[in-house]
Amino acid sequence: MGINNRTNKKILFVNLGLTHPDHNAIREGFNKSAIETNELDLLSYKEESIIWSDYGIIDFRNCREYHNNLQLFLQKKKHIENLAKQNNILITTDPSLFLFTLQKSTYLNFLKERGVNIVPTKIVYPSDTEFRIADYILNQKDQSIVLKPDIGSRANLVVRIQKEKSSDKFIIYGSVNKVV
Repeated sequence: MGINNRTNKKILFVNLGLTHPDHNAIREGFNKSAIETNELDLLSYKEESIIWSDYGIIDFRNCREYHNNLQLFLQKKKHIENLAKQNNILITTDPSLFLFTLQKSTYLNFLKERGVNIVPTKIVYPSDTEFRIADYILNQKDQSIVLKPDIGSRANLVVRIQKEKSSDKFIIYGSVNKVV
């Protein structure tokens, strides 16, 4: 079934109870075009409440906070993908691409190895026991670093640390702004 055969079917937006700020505008745009959309909270939906044959497209891109319960999210996502396959429903984000981009170090290294310019990045692995953030920052041109978890969404735990000019203090920006 091509995309043209999906025009009188609904779009199912899958989320985890939290969507992007522009999500309502996207839904309104579809609804103005007479394309019905529905929401499915991946963690609380009831299987029997979904009539899968009503849907032509499933969109997983609004799954913010997946990192809080990654294994359950991936398990339920896989189940929905199998149902989509059985019911010939198009998924907007290829499952293998989605999994590939879950881990930042994987896709950043992939892009870097192929010559794509990326923001200067230092990937610190658990085995890097001698890595010191302060020493690393002092060796950077702008004397700052952005720290983020390898798996996460919505800027979860993202922190920027910058050396204060003419001082040996560092400013930490993020959930708590402070000077140390």
